[in-house]
Formats: sequence, C-alpha cells, structure tokens
Amino acid sequence: MRAPTHIANRNPSHGSHRAGAEIASKQVGYVCLHTTAAGRKRLPNRRLCRTFDIEFAGLRYKVSVGCFSDGSPAEVFISNHKAGNASDVIARDAGILVSFCLQYGCDVQTIARAVSRNSDGSASGVIGAVLDAITRGSSC
Repeated sequence: MRAPTHIANRNPSHGSHRAGAEIASKQVGYVCLHTTAAGRKRLPNRRLCRTFDIEFAGLRYKVSVGCFSDGSPAEVFISNHKAGNASDVIARDAGILVSFCLQYGCDVQTIARAVSRNSDGSASGVIGAVLDAITRGSSC
C-alpha cells in the first residue's frame, strides 16, 4: 500500500533538517501501523472484569482488568481519585498502552519486567505497581 500523498510527495531536502525528520517519523509510523494491524487479538463483546483499588506514592487508583475468554488479561483501565489531574491522565493513558500490548500478544510478566524498577525490584511507578498486582492476583 502506498504512503499517503502528503507524505510521499514531500521532498525532505527542502527546508530544515527538522522537517525531514518529521517526514521520516511519519513514514516509519505509517509503515509500522500498517504491518502490525492484523496481529491484534479481538476481545469478546462480553468479558469478565476484575476491579481493585491500589495506592501508590500517596495516591489512590482504581484498576479494572478485562479478560480474554481464557482468563488472561486483555485490557487495563486505571483511574486516579483526583480525576483530570496529571497523575490521572498519565495512568489512564498508560492503561490504554498496556491494553494494546496485551491485545498484540505481550504477556503481563514481560511488560512488568520492562517498566522501571527500584534497586530492590519493587515498582518505581504506578504502572509497575498495577502490573505487579495483576500478576499476583488470580485470573478473571
């Protein structure tokens, strides 16, 4: 499939180096999205969900984990008790990204190992704490 015209017909040699970098990143992003779209695992219309509360760094979060038919985690929704603040937005967005990882076949343990950790192995961020809680808990 051809790249969109507004990307394909632009000449990166004209203008600044920054413009060329933007074009390249758009092309890479376009190719990446196109090649991986077929690998996403579809969620059932009705699915089990488990909800729990977690506290991290003095902030309270509500976490809901939706599951595939086999009981493995499929999606994660995270919200902070202070709706709309920066920590809430970051947590909600991170939950969406974790959900995409799960739906494209990455398991919770792999994601949990990839996020930042303290020297003692504990989670250094709320997403690590949420992933740890998911792995400790029973499946849906």
